[in-house]
Amino acid sequence: MMQALGLVLILIPAQASDPKAGQSSIEQDITIKGKSAAGPAVNVPAPRADKAVIDEVIRSLNIAAGKGKSTQFKIPVYSKRLSRPFPDPPYLVFSPHLIETPYEEWIFEILEGDKIIWRIKGNEPLQEKITWDGLSSDGAEAMRVETGYHFRFTGRRSTEEFILISEPIMVKSLVLRRYVGTHLEVSNSLLFEPGKSALKGEAQDYLITLGRRMRNTNPRDDSYRFILYDEKPGSLLAKARGAALKKYFSEDLVINPKKIKVQVMPVAERGDVTVCILPSASDSSLRAE
Repeated sequence: MMQALGLVLILIPAQASDPKAGQSSIEQDITIKGKSAAGPAVNVPAPRADKAVIDEVIRSLNIAAGKGKSTQFKIPVYSKRLSRPFPDPPYLVFSPHLIETPYEEWIFEILEGDKIIWRIKGNEPLQEKITWDGLSSDGAEAMRVETGYHFRFTGRRSTEEFILISEPIMVKSLVLRRYVGTHLEVSNSLLFEPGKSALKGEAQDYLITLGRRMRNTNPRDDSYRFILYDEKPGSLLAKARGAALKKYFSEDLVINPKKIKVQVMPVAERGDVTVCILPSASDSSLRAE
């Protein structure tokens, strides 16, 4: 069963006095500093999704904004699952149970920067969580590695509204399940040393995961297939990187290098990535891991 992504929401109420009183919006930009931040140590509870706190903040902001105003604040989002090699969707999840502030209609959007990728709306309060699996509104594969995505939830009641904006999430690898096979994508900047064909030491977790999943498949023609996307597919560097992948996985799987096929192609809509293509029959073994 696919693991759902949980959101950690930490909201901080606005100050009582607003130097910009009279403006039509209030924005909360929350910054969480690590141990190296200056200032005395402060004991704080572990982050958690506490809807009572969230509701109190939203209500206080609505009061501060007044009728006919728009209240907006940002939400930090963290998922340990997305930081692991080749996470499955969903990539963003919004739970309606976190918010009890009254609203009559809503809009939920996934954005890449200022560009809306996916959008849904309703004219009654949400009853079930919303999940985003990386697709655009027209069903195309929108999620790409090393690209930031965030959600925006707008709740409206009469002339008032509140807007929740998440911090962006970004992955270095992902899984695309297609009818013709499963694609495991990973950023080339993570795999290879800059300007070199040598594999990075920090790529080991990804390489090991790829090798394990390849062992769990029965590839067509007894060959494993990779696509290496490169800005200059005909360059010596691109060919050397392809050879490095062939060498690593033939040694890791203890098979003839001829059974590792690497196709070098120009960078397209998927970006500067390397893709390992596994047959569809392997889907059950991937989900079981």
